[in-house]
Amino acid sequence: MSEEGIPGVIEDGKQRDYTDAMKHVSNEKAMSLRMAYGFVFLLFVVGVVMVAVPVDALLDMRSQIESQSELVVFKKGALYLFGGGLLLIILFIWVTYAMISGKPLPKKFEKIGFAIFGVCLALIFVIPTTLHLAVEQNLTDKGYVICEAKSTQWLHVRTIVYTKTLPCD
Repeated sequence: MSEEGIPGVIEDGKQRDYTDAMKHVSNEKAMSLRMAYGFVFLLFVVGVVMVAVPVDALLDMRSQIESQSELVVFKKGALYLFGGGLLLIILFIWVTYAMISGKPLPKKFEKIGFAIFGVCLALIFVIPTTLHLAVEQNLTDKGYVICEAKSTQWLHVRTIVYTKTLPCD
């Protein structure tokens, strides 16, 4: 039986030590952990951006309405990001807990987490539709009409431009 590759034996005139082999395994594991932490942190950053974009769009639209701007831009497509962003942030918290503690989430928190996941998934579809209806009613009451020439749509992502005067070209 060959002793080649067994820690602690002499190979090519060099003593291989068990600790050297473990350092190699430990370095690989540390690299994997760093990559996992990096990926999880990336999820968090993407989630924060996905929450910030629709909030910024709504604040911008609000300032246009308050200043009684000639054009008001409603970015319905950006609102789809909000629920997904919350979902990623919750996922980040969940995975971070598991990575730091080394244990899965307690059953009580797991149930709460799944409920929050469900709510976030619903928000992806509910927020854009609900806000669209509310904004359209509010702007119609203030004398705005949809400017089809400046409004855009790509798949389900729609940007609606409201104006006080037609034509709006």
